[in-house]
Amino acid sequence: RCAAARDLAVGSLSAALLTEEGAYYEWSVLGEVGEARRDPDVPPAVRIAIGREHRCLLDGAGRVLCWGRSTVGALGQGAQTLIERATPVPLPSHAVDLSVSTQTSCAVLDDGVVYCWGSNRYRQLGRGDGGEGSQSGDPAPVEGVARAVRVAASPTHTCALIATGEVLCWGAHRHSQLGDGPHTTSFGTTPVSPAGDLLRVFQIGVGLEWSCVIASSVYCWGEPASAPHRALYVPLPTVIDAPASAERVSLGDEGHACFLDDGAVLCFAYDAADPFPTSARAIRVPDLADDVVDIEVGQARACALHASGAVDCWAPNGAPERVLGLP
Repeated sequence: RCAAARDLAVGSLSAALLTEEGAYYEWSVLGEVGEARRDPDVPPAVRIAIGREHRCLLDGAGRVLCWGRSTVGALGQGAQTLIERATPVPLPSHAVDLSVSTQTSCAVLDDGVVYCWGSNRYRQLGRGDGGEGSQSGDPAPVEGVARAVRVAASPTHTCALIATGEVLCWGAHRHSQLGDGPHTTSFGTTPVSPAGDLLRVFQIGVGLEWSCVIASSVYCWGEPASAPHRALYVPLPTVIDAPASAERVSLGDEGHACFLDDGAVLCFAYDAADPFPTSARAIRVPDLADDVVDIEVGQARACALHASGAVDCWAPNGAPERVLGLP
């Protein structure tokens, strides 16, 4: 991270920046990029994550705190649907990583176990039968996952990076977003490893119905966007034209993917008229300085955090816009 900022998060409707001094700023990414405003009620943290109407943070003591609105339990407080201030989620030990999607939240604890809570419609919590109305506001471990170091949650599936460099995924499998071959079932409660020679993975990213990892190359699988004919999914991890030297990958829900490579940002916006992944070629974002230290892609916008603490956001194939109101 840089001296001025600690973490960047982009959700469905808004984005946020956490400064090194512990200040939390948030702005809209729906339509025009809004002006950032500080929320003095958010406590100091080391990580932040934003869903659709809820937010979570990881503080320096390893606590996960969530606030906002959720009717499916994503706040981690049982049946509560509205929490105005960041409130600790009851977890059995300290957390080391955090990820949220539109209506699901997950954390990796210091013993390598992954806990999830919120919507379970697609079995993205790794338990239960799934289906309309399936949810849990009580955090519980994902069976079959151990020694995790990172977790990435999407609206339909979840993936974890294991300390050995392996990847495990669970949840919806309608478009092969779990990566273990052509879909034979709609859901997968039991975590599975994507097929192929995925060794020494060090970065993972998930979108609505697709996943990407960085290992010896950049591999992606699943369905990058909501194509009208729903026939363009890639069932197995497949190498795409993106820099294997990248240190960060972030995926959007509609086929927008960005990579951070030594300060430069390269992205591609999936076109449903072209075959994936041969059409996926990451190109450098124009008019963006090569001093970026973090990137995040949300549903409608991608944002880049510069070493100076400044943030630029843009729509797929659009021009970067500077976020005003940041320190």
